[in-house]
Amino acid sequence: MQVRILPPLPISLPGSSGNPSLAASEDHRAYSYLLGAYLGDGYLCRMPRTWRLEVYLHRDDTRTIDRVRTAISALLPGRRVGLRAHGAAVVVTSYFKGWPALFPQHGAGLKHTRPIVLQPWQRDIVERHPEDFIRGCIDSDGCRHRRIVKGRNYPAYSFKNHSADILALFAEVCSLAGIRWRKASRVTISIARRADVGRLDEILGRTPEPGPFLVAREVGRRLYSFRSYVGIRPPIRKVAMASATIDRGRRSGIGWGIPAP
Repeated sequence: MQVRILPPLPISLPGSSGNPSLAASEDHRAYSYLLGAYLGDGYLCRMPRTWRLEVYLHRDDTRTIDRVRTAISALLPGRRVGLRAHGAAVVVTSYFKGWPALFPQHGAGLKHTRPIVLQPWQRDIVERHPEDFIRGCIDSDGCRHRRIVKGRNYPAYSFKNHSADILALFAEVCSLAGIRWRKASRVTISIARRADVGRLDEILGRTPEPGPFLVAREVGRRLYSFRSYVGIRPPIRKVAMASATIDRGRRSGIGWGIPAP
């Protein structure tokens, strides 16, 4: 008896003409990434005859801008993807009648004022490609930053969103991908364990860093550690170190960028 393995059926997206079929695996990956970017900092705008997708990104983050444009082009081959300046941001735009069918989470008001629930076909795609969804969320509404713990400088990731449903969805997908997370505040999820940060570095295409490093600097008669967020125009905050760390730093002559023992 011969058994023939059929390809997966395309997902039916009702409500508009010319719907793209998300049958190919690459289409699924592109959609999972774009869904994360849309939930993070995307918006659907009603036009007279069609709909416009807008994803707001920092103008200097050219790699993410290119990734979002590539994902849209993969879903809608041949359609134009535009860029529009908006202050310090660049808005990636694309016109298509079927955007509300692709993103049924669209609705009146801000995302955190209404329920955000994935459709079964969306959940199936995200569960098959959780890394792409996580990457879209981090690219649009997350950041990679630095943490100072007992005078040591550690890399970490954060995802911030005012929608409790989107935060819960991001946390669920992180758990599905084997990434441990914690709730840093009401609107922020933090990923700080070294193995999990390394896993996110791999997902986002970053080179893992050696470390941790002892970060200390003599300023006048006091020793300070600096907590800086790595990103576009990162703010720098001075945080006084404990007296034991101060004494240890003075005895050993600790300076910037000395690897921890």
